[in-house]
Amino acid sequence: MANQAEERPARLAEPRLARELKTMEAMLRIACRDRHGTADGLCDACTALIEYAARRLALCPYGAEKPTCANCRIHCYGPRQRERVRDVMRYAGPRMMLRHPVLAIMHVVDGRRPAPPKPNEGLAAAATSAGAEPKPESTVAAGPSPDGTSALTGTDQSAPSSAAANRSATNGCRSSSFSPTPMK
Repeated sequence: MANQAEERPARLAEPRLARELKTMEAMLRIACRDRHGTADGLCDACTALIEYAARRLALCPYGAEKPTCANCRIHCYGPRQRERVRDVMRYAGPRMMLRHPVLAIMHVVDGRRPAPPKPNEGLAAAATSAGAEPKPESTVAAGPSPDGTSALTGTDQSAPSSAAANRSATNGCRSSSFSPTPMK
């Protein structure tokens, strides 16, 4: 246990996580200077927010493979902190291109990387391959997903099913022996 406690804050020394923390600090400095009137450094509220972000970043289960928070499958910020960070990013994001262009571009590049699976999903896949039943998800969405596949079956909902195709080919009847006779 002591190893994990020492290892997690050391994660912030990894280049990817250090850059993400530096980007967050730069955004907070821009927003704090313009909104709170601080000339140097951060106000108390912004200092508390960057310390919170650093703790959350150090505890992230993804480690160096962490996606940007917008793409993350695990939302570790509390609702108030998440809204504050969103507000800061909305304000400082456009200004980052002028004041910190490299950090801004790298943040956009990081945001385009796909999110890795949740750390415990790998354990579930290993358990499934070993013959154990995976733990079902607590929520199941019904209906088609945005990509046109069924959330429950993974089948394409945009293409008609074979039964529907047969009915349309036979003018709505299920029996393929039916042949319509022209009316006189």
